[in-house]
Amino acid sequence: MSTMLADWRVKFRPIVKQSISNAVLDRVSDGLYRQEVNTESNIIVENKIDDKIKSKEIITTDDDLKSFEYIKEMLAKYGRNVDQLGYKDTQNYFSIYVSNLNNWFIRINLG
Repeated sequence: MSTMLADWRVKFRPIVKQSISNAVLDRVSDGLYRQEVNTESNIIVENKIDDKIKSKEIITTDDDLKSFEYIKEMLAKYGRNVDQLGYKDTQNYFSIYVSNLNNWFIRINLG
C-alpha cells in the first residue's frame, strides 16, 4: 500500500506543482490588473491623503521578521538561493523580494 502511495506522489507531484504555480500566477496577475485599474480611477482620491496617515511610523514587528526568516528557510530547504532575498515594510503590508524592490514575490499583512 505504501508503494502505491509513493508512486502516486511521484506521478502527481509535477501536476500539482504546476497547478499551484498557475493559480498563484493568476492571483498575482488579477491583483496587478486591479491595482492598475484602481490607480487610474483613484488619482483624485490619492491626492487627498490624510496628514495623519502620512505621519504614522512604520514599525517592523517580530512577526514580520519571523515570517521573512520562515520563508527564507523554506526556500533554502528546497534548494533556492536566498542570498539576494530582502524585505520592505510599509504601513499596509510586509513584502519579500529578490534582488530589488520591484521583484517582490509575496506580500504579507499580519495586522
